[in-house]
Amino acid sequence: LNCISFAIQKKIPSYSFIDHWTSLKNRFRFKDGYIYPENILVIDERAYEMAVSEGIPEETLNVFPNPYYSYLTNWRPAVSKKDFLKKNEMANFSGKIISYLPEPLSNVGVIPKFGLDEYYCLELLQQALTSFEKNRFLVLIKPHPNQDTQKIKEKTLSWIETRNFQFRYRQRSFDTRNR
Repeated sequence: LNCISFAIQKKIPSYSFIDHWTSLKNRFRFKDGYIYPENILVIDERAYEMAVSEGIPEETLNVFPNPYYSYLTNWRPAVSKKDFLKKNEMANFSGKIISYLPEPLSNVGVIPKFGLDEYYCLELLQQALTSFEKNRFLVLIKPHPNQDTQKIKEKTLSWIETRNFQFRYRQRSFDTRNR
């Protein structure tokens, strides 16, 4: 925010990119008020409408999709499922794979506003998987770098060990390289 203030004083164009839908206005709280850059880029129309409703000046807002989300939309793995499982020491697994890559919503206390966070979603996943007793599932969890990884482990290990599915947790990414 000091940089935005400096840019405004020196008439330097300034930009902020908000890549999610929470705490849009609060990120611009500065001293006794709010300070906004010349341009605020939000990821979609929903974020735009939320920003306007929170009181961010509409003339500063522009929709600019998150490039990484756009990349993921068209992404295809470089290796087959069989090769992936072998490279990640899961060659004997033959069931369904579920990837869970949570956003650390609990870090910003969104339950009162949205009614869920990444831990609640894990509970929903558990409920859904237990209704499929005859199938085997492999749950791959890759936490966000800002995630409380110990809490993720605690939430998952307690129920995964007692069910008909496996669990793999990685702080770093799973190996998807084609070697």
